[in-house]
Amino acid sequence: MAFGSRVFAAILHAPPALTRDVEVQRDVAVAAPDGTRLLADLYLARSREPLPTVLIRSPYGRRAVYGLSARMFAERGYHAVVQSTRGTFGSGGQLDFDSEAADGRAAADWIVDQAWSNGEIAGFGPSYLSFTQLALASTRPPQLKAMAIGVWAAERRAATYPGGSFALDRALTWTYVMENQERSKLAYMRMGRAVRPAFGHLPLIDADTLAVGHPVGFYRAWLEHDQPGDPYWGPTDFRPVLRDLGVPVTMIAGWYDIFLPYMLADYQALRESGQDVRLRVGPWRHSHPGVLRYGFHDALGWFDAHLRHQPRPRHD
Repeated sequence: MAFGSRVFAAILHAPPALTRDVEVQRDVAVAAPDGTRLLADLYLARSREPLPTVLIRSPYGRRAVYGLSARMFAERGYHAVVQSTRGTFGSGGQLDFDSEAADGRAAADWIVDQAWSNGEIAGFGPSYLSFTQLALASTRPPQLKAMAIGVWAAERRAATYPGGSFALDRALTWTYVMENQERSKLAYMRMGRAVRPAFGHLPLIDADTLAVGHPVGFYRAWLEHDQPGDPYWGPTDFRPVLRDLGVPVTMIAGWYDIFLPYMLADYQALRESGQDVRLRVGPWRHSHPGVLRYGFHDALGWFDAHLRHQPRPRHD
């Protein structure tokens, strides 16, 4: 993996590493408040000196891109923890959007109890990984000192009802990914062929069965709670949190991403309430590689300024 991080760093044009001596501990169990065991991989500078820690909470696994990202942070002055959210990649329970706040807080509290922690953490990751950051921030953890948000907004409903209409293409493809990502790569590669017929199926409530072979609870909940203001969305609407966030946040948005208008509104809300915030918009779609490339650079500089007390780059 050390070789992989060098290649990944070259692809991202990352700044030079401070160390290559990183200890990796896999499948470390951290208890959620309800006792559910959530698995995490740790990337610790071998010296084990107390350092700030980058927390990455993902439903997409702890290896590949986010494992490499964690190692790159560990090579550049941080410890890093990648945790699988509940119901994914060995973590217990089932996917539960409303549990992300308490689960994230449990992980953050566990981190600062470790001998290798200096008591400060930062949140990193785009898309759903930004949702988990906002969920954690809603619990007001004193150890959270910086956040790096990418292509996601504080209102979770916007992901499913951008502009007010149900985003069938996005909803079905994400449902397919979540139901197949831990199966064979062949199933994952068949996504387009599997999902396409479901786009023309009525009623929409049954399109999940056509796409993945069985009903999927969260997909059906999205359709059943279609009205703005439905209490279903309340626990994960983090717009009120922005008014007194108290955590410096940098944001990466894509010009061709559905979240752009909502991120602009979030940025305005943060600025008007006097929060320390930065927004950068690039020529990207939601899943464009540029989001991760520029997002890593953006986050590393932001974390260096707020957790390692280095000068901000001039462009700030």
